[in-house]
Amino acid sequence: MFLRRKTKSCRGAGYSYWHLCETVRTARGPRQRIVASLGKLDERDASAIRDSWDELPALLRGEHPAVKPREHTPPLPGFAPSQSAATGPDDAAPAPGWELGALSQVRVERCRDFGECYLALALWHRLGLDELLARLLPPGRESVGWSHTAALLAVARFCAQRSELGVAEQWFDSTALDELLGIDTAQVNDARLYRALDRVGKHKDALCSHLMARYRDWFGVRFEFVLYEVTSTCFEGECARNPQAQRGYSRDQRPGNKQVCIGLVCTPEGLPLSFEVFAGNRNDATTVVEIVRAMEEKYGAANRVWVMDRGMVSEANIELLRANKARYLVGTPKSWLKAHEQTLMDNDNWTQIREGLEVRLVEQPGGEPGERYVLCRSEARAEKERAMLRRQSERLTDELVKIDAWLRRSPQEDHETVGRRIGRHLGKNPAAAAIIEARVERDAQGRANALCISSRLAEGSKANRQKGAYLLRTNCEETDPA
Repeated sequence: MFLRRKTKSCRGAGYSYWHLCETVRTARGPRQRIVASLGKLDERDASAIRDSWDELPALLRGEHPAVKPREHTPPLPGFAPSQSAATGPDDAAPAPGWELGALSQVRVERCRDFGECYLALALWHRLGLDELLARLLPPGRESVGWSHTAALLAVARFCAQRSELGVAEQWFDSTALDELLGIDTAQVNDARLYRALDRVGKHKDALCSHLMARYRDWFGVRFEFVLYEVTSTCFEGECARNPQAQRGYSRDQRPGNKQVCIGLVCTPEGLPLSFEVFAGNRNDATTVVEIVRAMEEKYGAANRVWVMDRGMVSEANIELLRANKARYLVGTPKSWLKAHEQTLMDNDNWTQIREGLEVRLVEQPGGEPGERYVLCRSEARAEKERAMLRRQSERLTDELVKIDAWLRRSPQEDHETVGRRIGRHLGKNPAAAAIIEARVERDAQGRANALCISSRLAEGSKANRQKGAYLLRTNCEETDPA
């Protein structure tokens, strides 16, 4: 064995490194192999090592004066420091030993995510959810407390994990949560996570009230402006033990699956205030009464402004809000725009709220006393609706051209079959069907032999004017349409 000096130049400065080498015999002859990299040593230290081979083991252990031991990394906030990091200079604990080795023989195993999980747990404790769930879910005979499992579920959702099965089988083992939460990897499985969801779900109202109180205390807000919307989630299977799982209007484009509807009340910032689960075949408008009453029972009959889309609106719901002295800002049916076609073409008396969005107050024929009507036109919404209509028109035209080629190739005596085929595509593209006309032509024998396709220019012009426009109704007393 011998020492070899290696010189490296960086930015005009020279550095010397020393390698401990040995000569080995191979099939191709003697070769030199690096045993260890000794780091940067000056000539005096290197000569001392060459003169005294007995000090070589001390050098490799980091105990030689030529090698400075590494300093300890300070503990992260929120974690108890280890014994070696907590000892002071007067303690008798020996200095930790370390050795130098070849980097080519060093590998990293089981890299784990830490930062996101640590931040999520810090927010969990800051919100006081650990103390709340410790009271709501006291420990029992379970090996892992339900409050700890609830924290795991919240951290997983914070880190954008989509399913409990994926958390149990893959994600948890790739994080440092086993040490942060004190939950062993072997104790995390999908059944435990699903049961924890059931346990936490029973305390929905307490959780919503707690979060609302935190939000109110921290930011001084008053929940007088709320948005209400209904969504749905579907299931696989029969769901025989869930009476609310029914087939209804599917927002997931899966009408064959059973589903439930979820009504969510949130603030303009997106903070959920309350939610209720309804049967999957429930009409959106029929859920408003229950939501309004639930909010009043929990938080009092405040003078709130309810914002809802046209799918929630019915005259019965409007009367309910008026009776409760609540204000509302809701959408109206598209048919109400017919009374304002000329106004949409007029460019005067519009107020620009932001770039691409203009509003103005209008009079609605047959409108309710005390209501105001706000006509809006959005350039971004218009571009989106025009693009949707264009795609429908192109799709419908392509199908009608195929039917025309089919009739020209083989004239059909069965007019009912031809009509069903045309009607099927018209039904799939209702917006385009309003401006595209398809007329069947017949030959001398009365057979359908061609399809005449044309556009209704008047209908198309009217549809184009209404793109991006919508009408809102409100009982608010402000005179500024913005």
